[in-house]
Amino acid sequence: ARETLGLTLGERCSRRELSTAMREIKSRLATEQHAARGGLWALCRPGPARTATIVGIALAVSQHAVGIESIIYYSPLIFERVGVSSKRLAILGTVGMGVVKLVCETYSLLHVDAIGRRPLLLTGGVGLTCALLLIAASLHARAGAVAAGAGVSIHSIGAFVGLGLYMAFHALSFGPITWLVLSEIFPASLRGRAMGVATTANRATSFACAVTFLSLCEALNWSGAFALYATFAAAATCFYAFCIPETTGMRLEEVFPLFGRFGELVSSNARSLRGRGPPAGAAMLLKQRRSHPPR
Repeated sequence: ARETLGLTLGERCSRRELSTAMREIKSRLATEQHAARGGLWALCRPGPARTATIVGIALAVSQHAVGIESIIYYSPLIFERVGVSSKRLAILGTVGMGVVKLVCETYSLLHVDAIGRRPLLLTGGVGLTCALLLIAASLHARAGAVAAGAGVSIHSIGAFVGLGLYMAFHALSFGPITWLVLSEIFPASLRGRAMGVATTANRATSFACAVTFLSLCEALNWSGAFALYATFAAAATCFYAFCIPETTGMRLEEVFPLFGRFGELVSSNARSLRGRGPPAGAAMLLKQRRSHPPR
């Protein structure tokens, strides 16, 4: 194990640094094993396990609370609502959204280590909020200016642009990065149970959004439904900004302890938003590099 860790840390790592890293790993493994005792109850006990589980559930719920399943499932109806009378064109529009999703998800996965998890999530959150507000405003303007059954108008084009931007920003951030961060914030001893709980919350949210979409459109009008999703997107962006650490470049055993100092995590993220330092996670790496500079 020592030889493997030495190869991982590189040739410049001294014996003292290697021994320190070994002690840290053993200490963290002991902490994780202690936290893992007790089945699902281990996720509810006060401590980093409960905090990480709550953050993971919120992260999983946010992926679908912004309405991605509703837009995918009901895209032909949405296109019809904005003036596309041809079913063929509506289906082509749905296919086009799928192509945008594929291209942007591929780009995100190829560049996530270079860009970072938090920057992608924050960019996606802001982009989704703006795109959903554009769709809501376009639908509201069209409902007030054009009689039902009329063809494509300038307001329809605004809705088309909003849908395209929505798919792009979701595929860049909420889509792939959610599962990546979820796989990194839980230790190996808890990952199976915690991921099971987070996945259940994720699929329940997906089901709820898909089932309630048409009812929301009837109760709030179509524009109101998208405005509600924009509110959820804005809330998710705030959550990412303060509660999600930057895990790029961190070892998995270094991520979980951050949730044992959650107040410090939030404070570090808040300072980074004001341009006064790196976010949580990245700040830890910077501190380590200062204390152990390369020789």
